[in-house]
Amino acid sequence: MAEANPQIAELDRMVAVIAGPDEMVGRSLPFSELSDCPYVVLLGEPGSGKSTVFETAAKAASRSVTIARALRVSGGQHVESPLFVDALDEDRSEGSKKDKIFQLRDKMLSSSLECWRISCRVEDWRGAADLSALQAATTGAPIVVTQLQNLSVREQAKILTSRGALDPEGFIGQARRHGAASFLECPSSDKMGVLT
Repeated sequence: MAEANPQIAELDRMVAVIAGPDEMVGRSLPFSELSDCPYVVLLGEPGSGKSTVFETAAKAASRSVTIARALRVSGGQHVESPLFVDALDEDRSEGSKKDKIFQLRDKMLSSSLECWRISCRVEDWRGAADLSALQAATTGAPIVVTQLQNLSVREQAKILTSRGALDPEGFIGQARRHGAASFLECPSSDKMGVLT
């Protein structure tokens, strides 16, 4: 590979809608197409890129990303829409898990938010129980629950190109021939040096 470009490819990652309005469930779409949905939960495997998706979306909305624990324990600090809350799962991993989702909900409710996004690892999302808790922090609109999809071949090629690959398609083909295609589907693999 050539010397890496310091710019990292910004991707509009694909998500699958797994809960929400009937007409949306089962659809796959770019995350940006959810901009008209006021309340969105983004689920994903560890290292799949949830934080990066939020950083990109928050930047487009002229906002920053807030970590769930920091928001939950912040005093009377008012937050504004759209609010991007990352790492619900990490907040739950510390100490007692019992009331954290309710404390987070109450913080969002006290700010009268009209739009928020929350990310969580798939295995730490409690489905209907979490949806029920969070519904009180909405204006009555449905919560759309999505799952982040693996990087497509096009997305892999874009990342490789941004990192200086002269022949990204050839690199992907070689990875497939050697049984390593799954490493290219997860952004964290790239950070661990698989693509270098």
